[in-house]
Amino acid sequence: DYFKQIYNIILIDNIDDEVYKNYNIIIKLTSDDPIINTNNNEIATLYNNKIISIVHIIENKDLINNHIILCPYFNLIDTNSKYILPIYKGIINNNDNKNIILFLGYFIQEYLDDDLINFNNSIKHKYKLMVCSYNDNAYLEDYNIKNLYNIDTLELMKYVKNSKYILTRKASINYDRLSGSIPFGISHNIPLIIKKNIAI
Repeated sequence: DYFKQIYNIILIDNIDDEVYKNYNIIIKLTSDDPIINTNNNEIATLYNNKIISIVHIIENKDLINNHIILCPYFNLIDTNSKYILPIYKGIINNNDNKNIILFLGYFIQEYLDDDLINFNNSIKHKYKLMVCSYNDNAYLEDYNIKNLYNIDTLELMKYVKNSKYILTRKASINYDRLSGSIPFGISHNIPLIIKKNIAI
């Protein structure tokens, strides 16, 4: 629903031969998505020159030869693969009175360490720290950190428009995948608070 506010989107409910005939190139947003089973040898062979698969993590690579990879830390051997940072022109709010620092993505209790608690205490006079995750981190409220649990994108955008910074994950960074908070912040012109070794 959010992207419908930015792009003219045509939703295709089922994939059949007509779809393949009507388009020169099909970009498959997730390589292991079963809607187009590119792990099936017959489909992969038949449409190999028409489909480009986006590979989010190396374990989910399919049988197609053309890939977009979202993380510069891995390569797909013997395929035509290109790294692309997935940014877009998001809806940007130029409000100067933004008062939220927003953490987006995977968050578990061990991430609530002394460093994060001290950070929150040092900014609470000016900013409200919020964590938006699929996990229910209700314990965050005890530390005056707002818990945004499993909200949809349109609801999230109400907070994003008042976000001064995006806080990225400090611990347990996996070097085989991209943290979605990075392109999200860039796409919405929100500065990142990020670990130095990730930023380099």
